[in-house]
Amino acid sequence: MNFDYIKQKTVFIVDVDGTLYSMEKMHKTMAKKLFSYYLVHPLKLKELYALYYFRKLRDSEDFKSLSVDECMELTAKKLNMKTSAAKELINYRMFEYPLDIIFECRFGGVIAFLKEMKKSGKKVFVYSDYPAYEKVQKLGLEYDRIFTSDDGGINERKPSLNAMEYILSNACAPAKDCVYIGDREELDGKSAELVNIDYCDVKALIALIGG
Repeated sequence: MNFDYIKQKTVFIVDVDGTLYSMEKMHKTMAKKLFSYYLVHPLKLKELYALYYFRKLRDSEDFKSLSVDECMELTAKKLNMKTSAAKELINYRMFEYPLDIIFECRFGGVIAFLKEMKKSGKKVFVYSDYPAYEKVQKLGLEYDRIFTSDDGGINERKPSLNAMEYILSNACAPAKDCVYIGDREELDGKSAELVNIDYCDVKALIALIGG
């Protein structure tokens, strides 16, 4: 898939984590910050396991139909925590805390390319398994609509035929005019394949445009 071919598309469906910013850089930065915090708060180490268990649930095929809130509730039950405490911890550490460093981890070239496409009249749809509004705002991406796995019209995590058909119905464009940009073949690539639209791995896009 060459650059001119990609630019001819009229609808861009874009993943967030690992696609609009570097997960590797994010994880390294957060790991350093968390290590420093728990080094002086050893009695709170249980929180790290709660975060690990929540992420394990979200990535598990067996719990694919569960919402973020339901995974938080199961995490609280597993660790014998108050549900409110588990939700506060996970919301802060996994969804709010990363916002402070997400901009420095962004793929600037990808953001700029999508801005250019949007400015030229193309549609940019964001699709994520996680809450994405605040992340996208921090990254400075211009978009038409954000879809997440917890949306009422989806209620299922990637790869989901129902989700892709729902997104395409909102795009009001034929499949041949759409392209899905992501970073995980087993999730994003499969999602594109389910509705027969082109898939572009973000690494390939970065190689073409830089950054």
